[in-house]
This record gives sequence, C-alpha cells and structure tokens, in this order.
Amino acid sequence: MVVAQGSPSADGTAWVRFDSPSRDLSVSLPATGYLVDNQKDHFGLYYAKNDLLVSVAMKKTKEAKNNFLADLKLRAGEKKGKEELFEIGDFYGRRYVDDDKAEDLQSTRLELASSDGRYTLFVRSKTLSASQYTTFLRLIRLNGKPLFETTTSLPLEKQTFSIDSLQTNKVVADALGKPDSNQEKLGPTGTVPTEKDNTVYSKAMILLQRPYPSYTDRARTQKISGIVILSVIFKADGTIGPITLVKSLDKGLD
Repeated sequence: MVVAQGSPSADGTAWVRFDSPSRDLSVSLPATGYLVDNQKDHFGLYYAKNDLLVSVAMKKTKEAKNNFLADLKLRAGEKKGKEELFEIGDFYGRRYVDDDKAEDLQSTRLELASSDGRYTLFVRSKTLSASQYTTFLRLIRLNGKPLFETTTSLPLEKQTFSIDSLQTNKVVADALGKPDSNQEKLGPTGTVPTEKDNTVYSKAMILLQRPYPSYTDRARTQKISGIVILSVIFKADGTIGPITLVKSLDKGLD
C-alpha cells in the first residue's frame, strides 16, 4: 500500500513513531502527552487529549498467530457486527469499527498477530474532531508498510522510539500499584449497580491492562465458550468499585 507523506500535520501537531520490540509494527502518536508502560515482555502506549483516546498493547510471543486462530474458533458463533477479518503478509488481523451517533463518537479496534507478537490497538474520537483519529490510523505500519491505503499527505514523524527502550511513566506505575478489587463475590446476575457519577473529568479514562480471560478445567472439559458480561464501576482514584455479573455462561462457573 502506498501513502504520500512529508507535509506537516494540518493542525500543526508534531508526531513521534513507536516501533514494537520485533520492529514488525509501528504506530505514531502526538509528540507530547503520551504515556508508556514497559513490563519487559508486554508494553502499553496511551494517549488521552483533545478528544482523542488511544490505547496500544504489545506482547512479545511466538504463539500469537496460533492463539489468534484459536480465538476465532471460540468466537465462531458470535455476531460479527462491523467486524472485518484480514491477512496481510505475516499478519492476521481483525478490525471492528463503531460509530456512536448518540454520543458523537467513532472508534476502531484492531487485533493483530504476527510470528513475533500480539497487538491490540484502540482509538476513539469525537466525530467532529476526527483529524487526529484518521492520522493515527493512517500512520499504522506493518513491517514498514502502511496498513491503510491513502493518497492524503501525512505528517513525517520527528522522532522514532523502540517501545522496549522506554521506561514506564511514573503516573502509570502509580496507577498500576493501586490495589485490585477485594470483592469476593459478584453481585446478583442480571442487575446493574445504580451508583452514578456525573462529574466531568479533564481526561477520558484509560484502561492500563486488559488481561485475556483464562479457561477453568471444567469449562475446557465441557467445551463451554462464549461471552461473559460484567458491569464494573471505575473510581476516580484509580480503584475498582462494585463488580456485577450481567450475563453468565454457566452458573457452575460463576
């Protein structure tokens, strides 16, 4: 895919580029305000500013493609919605696009797997301020080639970093040091907490970790798979509030 590059950003924003540890994926973010999480074998990039929210997770693993295909099998019966599966070079990919007209939001989620790593990219923006949203997507490269084809002139990144050479920001380390939820039992199935926070915060909430759910021996033996839905309250101090089970797969596994 060919992309024309070289002009400054239309809004004057300077961008910087981040390469994955294996150099097979690169993403770009505005040069100021981004956050880094370096956990040696998995990495995170985060940005929340000017109506743009970006979250990028990178994990070094040789099993990424096998795990990606296994996930597809487990999700074979699910409704796909605006989902697209694709294969480009060494990469398997899944893209999900959502346009929330009621909230004036648009978002794209990308799940990518190569021979060297597994990557999850999420970007969301207000529809009326979508310039940086579009620029982020068009600057995604797989093995040096743009993922999305465009004839639009894009900004040159003023600097390139390898993600594994950067240190975790203090604000991220402090947030990750917050205690996990000490709730021993989930709330009643089918009910959602009524607690509501109407505070207007200066930045959107950033999820620093999205662990993959693990299988229990019983679920594996009985071949139980599907979607479990939880309702979670995230508090402004970085801790987890009440967690409620909204949709269960099997009561014996709750």
